[in-house]
Amino acid sequence: GTERLYAISPDQHLNAAYYRNTAIHYFILDAIVEVALLDAAEADDPVAAFHNMTLELRELFKFEFYLPRRANYRSEIELRASDRFGDWEEALSSDGHGLLHDVRLLVGHAVLRSFVEAYRVVASVLADADEAAVEDRGALLSQCMKAGKQQLLQGRVVSPESISKTLYETGLRLAEYRGLLAANQGAQRRDFHEVLRNINKRLDEILAITLAKIDD
Repeated sequence: GTERLYAISPDQHLNAAYYRNTAIHYFILDAIVEVALLDAAEADDPVAAFHNMTLELRELFKFEFYLPRRANYRSEIELRASDRFGDWEEALSSDGHGLLHDVRLLVGHAVLRSFVEAYRVVASVLADADEAAVEDRGALLSQCMKAGKQQLLQGRVVSPESISKTLYETGLRLAEYRGLLAANQGAQRRDFHEVLRNINKRLDEILAITLAKIDD
């Protein structure tokens, strides 16, 4: 090739993830802002949709990261958006998709990918269980590991770091908090899965924007 490239060997992904996770707490609000801006760009009321998505993301990752208290969360999100995207509210109302193209460094796909993919695997296994109650958490976690490895081979999971019992346990804790381990929760489980699929789609779009910048 024409460039020197660096990569992590397949057997070291989980070790690397440990060190990565000690640093990404500094970037979590940036990642949340990026996903929310991209998602809100398609809404009729983009500013309201932006704040709704930031709250949704706070709830999704409340067991994973140390996030600002709810009373301070909105102001800190707005400050981070203003620092990185200037007059983001006006820009979001006119051309929200262009906001991310004008910023040099995007971090959402790198910060959130493994967590979103792991939670989505948990949600997919729960959705496959349909209306049945989860009575054996160990069996469900084992099924998540199998489903995650399968989806990695199929290309449906991108990050090897997401094949993690620890992340699946947190995803299961989140599902339990939402009442999704009880019986007769089929529709709610599918909704949960769809939410995570949508966020995963936004991370793909952020990555595509990042790659386009490299090509430019």
